[in-house]
Parts: sequence; C-alpha cells; structure tokens
Amino acid sequence: MRIQGRKHVGPVLVLLCAGGVSSGCSDDDHTTCPAGAVEDCVCSDGATGRRVCAADGSGWGTCECVGADADADGDADVGPDADADADADIGPDADADADVGPDADADADGDLDGDAGADGEADGDGSGDGGWWPWCPGPEAYVGGAWSGALVATADALYCGSFHETRTLETELPAKVQVGFVEGTYPLPTAAGDYSVRLPFCVRFLEIGTEPSLDGVGTLSVSVSGTTYRYNYRQPLRTAAGDSWQFRANISLDVPAGVPRVTLDGSYAAFSSVYTDLSLCPGDCSDWSQLRQLGSCTFEGCSTDFEVLTFRGGTATLELRLGVSMAGTEPGIFWRAEGTLDGVSFAVDDYWRLVYNPEHHHFSRDFAVLFDAPIGTACGLRVDRLVPWECTPAVSTIACDLSVLEARELLSGDCRRVP
Repeated sequence: MRIQGRKHVGPVLVLLCAGGVSSGCSDDDHTTCPAGAVEDCVCSDGATGRRVCAADGSGWGTCECVGADADADGDADVGPDADADADADIGPDADADADVGPDADADADGDLDGDAGADGEADGDGSGDGGWWPWCPGPEAYVGGAWSGALVATADALYCGSFHETRTLETELPAKVQVGFVEGTYPLPTAAGDYSVRLPFCVRFLEIGTEPSLDGVGTLSVSVSGTTYRYNYRQPLRTAAGDSWQFRANISLDVPAGVPRVTLDGSYAAFSSVYTDLSLCPGDCSDWSQLRQLGSCTFEGCSTDFEVLTFRGGTATLELRLGVSMAGTEPGIFWRAEGTLDGVSFAVDDYWRLVYNPEHHHFSRDFAVLFDAPIGTACGLRVDRLVPWECTPAVSTIACDLSVLEARELLSGDCRRVP
C-alpha cells in the first residue's frame, strides 16, 4: 500500500501552530537539583508553570509558562537551555535563532552534531526537515536531557490510524490519520519520575491544513519495576484553528541488562517483548469515541485475506492484512484493491483512498475504494456486508462521499486467507 511517506501529495497548504510554551516567566534561584527533574514554578502573571533541572544537575532552567506570557512574536523558550530571547521558534515566521521545521537554519541552538551532548540534544541528520510532510519539524525540536536510555525513530517510523468497529465507512474516512516520527535518536530517562520531554513528530489528517502540530513540551512518566520499564508520554497538540489535541504513547519493555532502548520503525510485531500503544485524541481525551488508535501502515508479514469478487460490469480483488489478538478485534489494514469497472482498470494502494470498517472479529466487513480518477460517474466502489465464509456482499459504485450511485449484481465471490 502506498502510504504517502516522504512524498508531497498535490497542492499542500502548510499551516503550523506556534509552540504553546512561552517565555517571560519569572526565574527562581538556581540551586543544585536532580538532573532532568521537573517541578512547579510561578509565572509572572501568578500562574503555575514548570521548570526542568539541567542535565548536569547544576540548576533549574527557565520557568515554562503557557498562555499569558507569550512574546509578541510567538517565540517560545523550552527546556533548561532556553535563552532570554526565546529561541526555539516553531512555525513559518520563526526567527533564525533556532527554527523548527522545513526552513530551519544551520545556526539553530539545538545543536545537531551527531552526539547527544550535555544539554540533551538529539542525534539526527540536521536537515531541519522531518521528511514526511512539509510542516514536520526537524530533530532539533526534541526537548529532554542527556539521559542514557534512547528512543530510536527510523526512516520508516510512520503510523496509520486504525479502523474501529464502532464506526461506519462514512465516519472511518474523516477519522483517517497518519503520525510520522522524525528520524533520529532521542535520549530517554532511566530513573522513575516525571520529566518534561518533547519528541519530534508530525500529524497528517485527510484534509491537509486541519491537522494539529506540537504545542509546547509534553510530559513523560517513567516507572521501573525490576527489569521492566514503563514510559507514558503525553504531548499536547494544537491546530491552526486553536483546537487542542493530545498524542499518547504507552511503551513498556523488559531490559535484563543494559539501558532501555526503544525503536519505532512502523512495523507490527505480535506479542513482542516491547509493548507500544500509540493514539491521538481531541481535547482532554474524555470522549473515547473520538480516539484515533495508531498502528502499522504495512502489517508486513501478516496473513492476507483476499476477497475476489466478480460483479456486473467488473471485478475487484481486495487485500486485507490482519494481525492477531487474544480477545479483541484483530488489528490490520486494508492494503490494496485492484480490478476493472466497465472495461477500465484500477489499482489503488493509497492509505487515504482505501476505507475499511469491520464488525467484531471481522465477522462482517465493509470496504470502500476511491479511484485515483473517476471511472465514468463513479468515484469508486463499495463492498458492504462481506461475511468471509459466505463471500456474498453487496457491491455498488459510489460518489466521492461514499454514497451509493448504482448497485451492481454480484456474480461470484471467492474469499480466502493466505498466511
């Protein structure tokens, strides 16, 4: 399946949101403190902010405040090395001091010398471009400490929004989302506690320009039990329209020896020794019906269900890759569709044009395929109520909003699984 990684698709409206962590807060006395520790502090407007202890434990960093103390130019001090002139800008108008994004300059304060230094910078390529889409930050957007653990994001660290059985095809399409992590190695703490951390990543929604971007610094809670490490990361996001979102990552792994090292490479691994749960949700995440669960965009190596259909005026072969589950509906992805309609061939492997919604355990399956270009009056095909052991679904041509245009009589169906 074509997942649009590192590729600009059509005209793109680039909208970035300035970071929500602002400068101008009061700076308390610097005293010796635990490296990377976080504590509350008082902002100039009396609000409560937070500050981070320097990676060498030499003292507390600048108080990080949200909202009222924002500079006029939208700059934002982040982390223990924040400067008085509010370096670490995010957005198209960021100044040359420490730009984050496609136009980041070579003199950015977030050094990219290939080695994580005392101020906890990330090891990346220094291009200032996350590589997935034009609005992605560069690896210098990382905020953290000079810790010995590591999160490694490979060039394939792209994750796609998963289907959910409570939705319909019509609600699955606008719920589609991709999250791409910026390639690099980012230090992780190895001691239990709460830390201020920002991982460089970016989000894409179906409607480009409506996606949220990084809004200030997130929180990382670490717990350690014997050789088991658990990381719970929460990163606030905000759209250009001002709507708040939150990215969540829950990761646990067993480390019998050495230090924790987490790799994000976009792959799917059933019953892996490393548990990774990634999700995106609007607001305070209280409405679970709006949760966007993230998973592999490829499910490479998993079993593939082939639904081969012949109908009046055409054929369709639908490829559904499925993982495994101990109890819930199995994760997976609608990987590819090809066939003919009224004598015209089609082949679709674009994540954004393949829509799928199952009932529990995929006992019944609904598919929609949006062609790269209309065939006659049809934007695509729709297959409803496909029960695998019967393989007698309803087939229809559809408009671009997935509404039915014309029912097409099913002539034959062959549904089979290939391990």
